[in-house]
Amino acid sequence: MIKKSIAVIISFMLMSSTTYAAENNKAFVYVGGESFSSENFIIRNNRTLVRYDCGLFEKLGYVTSYDEINHEVIIRNSNAVVTAFMNDYVIYRNGLTSYTADVRCDIVGKQIYIPLRGFAESLGFKVSWDDKARNIIISAQD
Repeated sequence: MIKKSIAVIISFMLMSSTTYAAENNKAFVYVGGESFSSENFIIRNNRTLVRYDCGLFEKLGYVTSYDEINHEVIIRNSNAVVTAFMNDYVIYRNGLTSYTADVRCDIVGKQIYIPLRGFAESLGFKVSWDDKARNIIISAQD
């Protein structure tokens, strides 16, 4: 009986710390003062990945697409084309290496996620992190 009680207490403590860690792992993304739903983001290795089609890049004036044949994410406007291949760390701008991320583009469930900072900076935007508020702010370069 005592062993079962200890096991239950340890299990509860582990579940509590996992929940706490998960809650502290949330980040909030703001573009032009507008926040984007956290359900469009995941945190991996302390890096934020965003669903390529969540509307964030469209808000910045870009069109997003996914090439299923080449497994390539494409974000473009009239001035730039930024691309990356699934399971790769390199992000290209107009065909040249622009950014090497420390997390790769990936498919989670049926959704495609891309490194937020790498794509935003490759498109020419500034990405800032407010650790206290856990906010990611995307803004025009100074």
